[in-house]
Amino acid sequence: MLTDARSYNPTVSHTHKYKRDPTKSASRNNISWRAVWKDPAGQRQTKAGFPTKAAADRFLEHVTADLVSGSYTDPRRALTTFGRLAERWFRTLRDKSPNTIAGYRSLLDVHVLPRWGVVPLGDIDNLGLSEWLAELPLSLSRRRQAFRVVTAVLRLAIRNSYIAKNPAEGITLPEPPKRDRYLTPFEVARLADALTPVYDALVLVMAFGGLRWGEAVALRRRDIDIQRGRLMVSRSLVEKPGGGFMFKGTKTDRARTAAVPPGVVDRLVRHLSGISDDPEDLVFTSREGRPLRRSNFNRRYWKPALDVAGLENVTPHDLRHTSVAFLIAAGAPALQIQIHAGHSSAKVTLDRYGHLFPDAFDTTRGLLENLYREGTAELEAR
Repeated sequence: MLTDARSYNPTVSHTHKYKRDPTKSASRNNISWRAVWKDPAGQRQTKAGFPTKAAADRFLEHVTADLVSGSYTDPRRALTTFGRLAERWFRTLRDKSPNTIAGYRSLLDVHVLPRWGVVPLGDIDNLGLSEWLAELPLSLSRRRQAFRVVTAVLRLAIRNSYIAKNPAEGITLPEPPKRDRYLTPFEVARLADALTPVYDALVLVMAFGGLRWGEAVALRRRDIDIQRGRLMVSRSLVEKPGGGFMFKGTKTDRARTAAVPPGVVDRLVRHLSGISDDPEDLVFTSREGRPLRRSNFNRRYWKPALDVAGLENVTPHDLRHTSVAFLIAAGAPALQIQIHAGHSSAKVTLDRYGHLFPDAFDTTRGLLENLYREGTAELEAR
C-alpha cells in the first residue's frame, strides 16, 4: 500500500461548464473545478463539478487523507443501494436455521427495505437510522432484530470497501426485560409426574441435563450412555417454516456431554423400554413416531400438565434455566456450568446467570479468611 500522499498524484484543474463560447469564456461562472487522484490500484479517478478551487481542494484533502490512512473507498461504490447489497448479504445465510432465515426475510421485506432499499450506502447517516428505529412500530425485541439486520449489511459494506465508516456506530437499544422462571425441585417433580408416562423423561432431561428443546428432541438412542449417566448432545431438531424438519448443529456448533443423575437415568430406562431398539431412532417422538413438534407438544401435553401441576407462566425453555439454577445452588463452578449448559464461554454463563450467585462475595470472603488464618497460625507456631 502506498503511504506517501504524493504517490496518489492529487491535482485540481478547471473545466468549462459549456462548450466554448467567445461571449462566455472570460466569465468565472463558466468554470467548474475537478479533483483528480489515483486510487490504491493506481487507476486514475476524478470528481468534477466543484464551484470553486477551494471546494475541490478540500475534497481532495479528505480523499488523500483516506488514501494514506488506508480507509479510502471508491466514491462510486458508495452509490450502491442498500437494497442491492442487502440481497447479496441475505444469500450468504444458507447455514442459518430455516426459522432464522425466514425471520430475516420478513424483517427485510416489511421494515428494512421499504425505508432503506433504494438509498445509496453513502447517504445513510446516524441520525436517519436513529429516527427510523424510534419510529418502527415494533416491540423492543423486534426492533433490536431489525437493527441487527441493518448493521450486518453495513458491516459487510465496510469489509468490502463500499463505505469507510459505519453510520450505525454509537446507536444502542436498551436490553429487553428478561423473563426467567426458575422452578424448584418440587415443581419439576410435579410437572414430570403430570406428564407420566409419556414425556416425564423429557422434562427431567431438560431440567437436569440442561438441554435446549431442539437438542432434547434430537436425541437418538445411541446418544444415551445409561451406565455412566451421560447424554451426547451433538445436534438440534429445527422446524422448517411451513412444515417439515431438519437436523443441524447445536447453537454453538459444538458437541458436548451432559450428565444426568441416577434418578433421571432410571426414568430414561423406563422410557427406553417402550420404544424401538434401533440406535438411530429418536428418543422422544410424537404418538405417531414422528419428530416432536413444539406447538403440538405445548397444546396437547405441556399446558394440560401445567394445570395439573398447578403451575403458571412456565415454558419448556424455563427447564434449561432451571438446570443452571440447580447447579449454581449446588455450588458448581462457573466453568463446570458452562460445559454442562453448552455455553460458548464461562463469561456467557456469568453474564446470563450472574444474578443467581448471591453468596459469591460471602464465599470468597470465607475462602480468604481461611487462608488468612492458615498464615497467621503458622506464624504464631514459630
